[in-house]
Amino acid sequence: MTKNKYCITLCLLVLFILYQPNNLFCQSDIQIDYNREEINSAGKYRKNLPLFVEKLTLGKQTDKEKFDAIFAWVALNIKYDYYAFYSSNGHTPQSIKRTLKKKRGICLDYAYLMDTLCKQAGIDNYTVYGYAKDEVYDVNDSIFIDNHAWNAVRLDGEWYVYDVTWAAGQPYYELSKFGKRIRKTLLYWPKKVKKFTIKNKFRTKYDGFCPENKDQVISKQSFTRIKYRFRILRALVKRLPFKYVVRTNHKLDSSFYLCDPDVFVITHFPDDATWSLGNKKTTKEFTQDSIYYYLDNSMYEKQNRHGVVCPDCDASYGMSPMQTNINLLDKSKKCNPSNKFISFLCEYSISNLLFQESIFIDDSTQKVNMLDSSITFVDKSRKSLDAAKKYIGKDYSLQKNKNIAKRKFLVRDNITHRKYISELKKTLLKKTSEMNVVTRDINAAKTKYYHRDEAFEKLKSYFKFSKSKPNESLNKDLKSKDLFFTKEIDSLNSKIAELRTNIELTLPNFSDSIKKVIAEFNIFLSPFEQKLNLRSQFFDDYKKPIVEKRDFIQRYKNRYKELIDSGIVKGVNNVYMQFYELLSLTEKRSAYRKDQFQILSRLVKCELATFSDLESYKSQMIDENKTDLCWLNQNHFFVATTSFGLNTLKINHEALSDILADEYRFESKRFIFIHNELSRRLRKYKNINNHNRKVSFYYKKMVRKQKQDYLKKLKKERQAAKKASR
Repeated sequence: MTKNKYCITLCLLVLFILYQPNNLFCQSDIQIDYNREEINSAGKYRKNLPLFVEKLTLGKQTDKEKFDAIFAWVALNIKYDYYAFYSSNGHTPQSIKRTLKKKRGICLDYAYLMDTLCKQAGIDNYTVYGYAKDEVYDVNDSIFIDNHAWNAVRLDGEWYVYDVTWAAGQPYYELSKFGKRIRKTLLYWPKKVKKFTIKNKFRTKYDGFCPENKDQVISKQSFTRIKYRFRILRALVKRLPFKYVVRTNHKLDSSFYLCDPDVFVITHFPDDATWSLGNKKTTKEFTQDSIYYYLDNSMYEKQNRHGVVCPDCDASYGMSPMQTNINLLDKSKKCNPSNKFISFLCEYSISNLLFQESIFIDDSTQKVNMLDSSITFVDKSRKSLDAAKKYIGKDYSLQKNKNIAKRKFLVRDNITHRKYISELKKTLLKKTSEMNVVTRDINAAKTKYYHRDEAFEKLKSYFKFSKSKPNESLNKDLKSKDLFFTKEIDSLNSKIAELRTNIELTLPNFSDSIKKVIAEFNIFLSPFEQKLNLRSQFFDDYKKPIVEKRDFIQRYKNRYKELIDSGIVKGVNNVYMQFYELLSLTEKRSAYRKDQFQILSRLVKCELATFSDLESYKSQMIDENKTDLCWLNQNHFFVATTSFGLNTLKINHEALSDILADEYRFESKRFIFIHNELSRRLRKYKNINNHNRKVSFYYKKMVRKQKQDYLKKLKKERQAAKKASR
C-alpha cells in the first residue's frame, strides 16, 4: 500500500513537470550580459563603422549577445544632448558618424544609431515613433504631439521593445545646490531644549496633613519642550529663494532593456499600435492608465521580460520605405487623428521618395505624374502643418490652464486648512486658559484650606460661663438650627463625595483622551508631511499619490474635529464645571460648619450640650478640612498635566501651519518651473512648425522647377525632333 502511494505521487509529479515545462525550465527574466572593458575598448574604432561593430561583437555567437554589447555601449557612452533638446528651433537628426563622434544626441539619434549598428551586426531593428509620458503629463490628458522615439528588435524570431535613451539615464528634478544647503541648514538647525517642571508648590507644607497620602501625591512632573534657537533668523532662512534644476543619472538603467510590453506600454505608446507588441491599446486607454502614478523600481525589477511573435511587425519591417510611410500615415490617423506632426512627416517623406524615384524614370508621362504626386503630397504636408499649428496652441492652453488649476487647488486647500487649524488653535488656547484658571483656583483653595486649619485650631472649645435663666423658646430655636445645619451638611457631604468620585473617574479619562488626541494628531500630521515630501519631489495636485493624501486629510479632518470636541472641549467643560461646583459646595459646607460650631457653643452655654461634644465637632471640622486639602493635593497633578497637554497640542498645530507654508512655497516653485517649460515648448514647436513650412515651401519650389525644367527639356527635344524630320 505504501509503495503504491509513492508510485502515484511520483507519476503526478512527472505529469506536472511535463505539462508545465515553461514554468520549470524556461527563463522568465532576461538579463543584460556584457563586459564593460571589452565594449569600451572597441570605442576607439568608432570612426570606422564596420570595424567598430566587428570589434564590439567580437566573440559573440548569438544575436542576443551581440545586441547586449551594442545596447550597453550606446547606453554607457552616448549622453543625452540637452542643449539640442532645449534649443528653440528643435533638433534635426544628425548623421550616425556625427553622433558617434560627439557621443551626444537626442532620442532620434539614439534610435537611428541602434538601427545602424544592429543592421551592421545582422540584427533586425526598427525605430518606433510615439508618445512618452513626461513631467507635465497627467492621467486623462489629451496628446497632440509625438515626443519620443525608441526601438524594437527581433531576436530568435521574437520582437522585443526597448528604450536605450531612457536606459542611458533619465532626467529628474531636484533642488539646486543652494536649495539643498537651505534644506540641510533647516534640518540641522540648533534646537533649544527647555525643561518644564510642574510642582505642587505647597507639597512640603502638607506632609503633616496627609502622611497617609504622602506616597500617592506626586510632588513634581517634568516635561521637555523643543524650540528652535534664533527663530527670527530661521524664518529669514526659510524665505531665501531656491529653484529646481534638471539632473541626469548617467548610469546604465536596465529597466528599459528588452521590457515586458505590458509594463513598457504604461509610459510608451507608438503612433502605430502594432509596435505595442500585441497589447493593442488605444490612446484613450493609454491616457487613462493611472498605474503610471505608481511606477517605481520594484515594478521594473519584477517585470517578466519577454518577446512576442508578431506577424504584423514582421510585415511592417519588410516593407519598402514608401510602404512604411504610407502604412504609418494610415495607422497614425486611426490611432490619434489629433497628431498632425506625424502626418506631416509621413507625407513629406512620401513626397521626397516620389521625387527621388522620378529621377530614375525614363518614361516622361510616368515621370511627370510622379512629380505631380510629389507636389500633391507636399501640399498635404503643408496642410498638416497648418492643422498642427492649431493643435500646438490647443495643447499649450490645456497644459497652461491645468497648471493654473493646480495652483488654485493648493491655494484653496491651504486657506481651508489654515482656517481649520486656526480655529482648533483658538479652541485649544481657550480651553488651556480655562484649565490654567482651574489650576490657579485649586492652588488658592489649598492655601485657603491650610490657613483655615490654623483658624479652626484657634476656635475655643472650652470656656467659663455663668448659669443663665432657662429660655425654652431660645433653646428650641437653637436646637432647630442645629438640626437644620446637620441636615444641610450631610446633604452637602453626599454631593461632595459624589462629585469627588466623578472627578476621580473623569480626570484620568480626560488625561487619557488628551494623550489619544495627541496620538491622533500624529496620524493627522503624517499625510501633511508625506504630501510635503512628495511636493519637494515635484509632485502636484493631479498626481495620484497627492490626490490620495488630500482625500485622506479631507476624510480625517471631521474625525479629528470630533475628537477635539468630544475628548477635549467637553472634557474641559466637564472638569471646569465639576471643580467649581466642588469648590463652591466645599465653601458652603465650611460656612455651615462655622455657624453650627457657634450654635453648638451656645447650646453648651445653655447646658444643652457638653464640652466633649464641642471638642469632637471641632476635631471633625479639622479632619474634614484636611481631607479637602489632601484630596485637592492628590488630584492637582492631573489638572496641571492636562493643562500642559493642551498647550503641547497647540504648539503641534503651529508646526502644521509651518508645513502648510512650506508646501505653498514648493508648489509656487513647481508652478513657475512648469510655466516656463510650457512657454519654452510653445516657442520651440512654433519655430519647428515655421521651419518645416519654409523647408516644405522651398522643397515644393524645387520640385516645380524640376518639373518645369523637365517639360522645357521635353519641348526642346520634340522641337529638335520635328526639325530633324523635316
